[in-house]
Amino acid sequence: GVERYFSFFAQKERLISSFLAPSYNRPEAASAWFQAHYFQSVLKNDFTRQFMRTDIQTWLPDESLARSDKMTMAAALEERVPFLDYRLVELADRIPVQYKIGSKGLHIGRIGTTYEGKTILRSALKDYLPPHVLNQPKWGWFSPASKWIRGPLNQLMKEALSAYYCAGTKDLFDFNFLQTLLADHVSKRRYALNTLWSVMTFQLWYRQFFKK
Repeated sequence: GVERYFSFFAQKERLISSFLAPSYNRPEAASAWFQAHYFQSVLKNDFTRQFMRTDIQTWLPDESLARSDKMTMAAALEERVPFLDYRLVELADRIPVQYKIGSKGLHIGRIGTTYEGKTILRSALKDYLPPHVLNQPKWGWFSPASKWIRGPLNQLMKEALSAYYCAGTKDLFDFNFLQTLLADHVSKRRYALNTLWSVMTFQLWYRQFFKK
């Protein structure tokens, strides 16, 4: 269960171990934590529902909602998420999975993939939405961060991914590998946005709050 969940949400260990110092790299700790909290038992006949429940308790509040809240507050906007009214969430959890995502199962793929999803929501709103909205393929809300790394943020990324940027983290990462990874991303030899962005933000955070 944990392995399947991590295959969607965690960065690949083979890549992480290429630049993170072994003394700090503890993938088993994350697996053990998720195992203890969400996968002590696995709903083999309804893993999609278990996946969704785990998503609601982890990625949604820790990533999606937190990021949205920060961005809207920074722009002095009040954001509301009516679909997360607890009564609606409880109702949605009771609805059989096939009515929510269709009979073909859970579809998770790359940007541009056509999804069969939100089945019951589409059905409920079919009399209120025009066809071009109702039948719109699902896609995420993404910023052009990959292009930023190749353009206006390239210099900042190079500086943050260097050993001299933070004395306190110079032994934490293999910065030569990270610089190569950045060069490969910029030249489009290898897509590495998630990894590069994660390390850059960590470096910025560490330098800001630890002053080292």
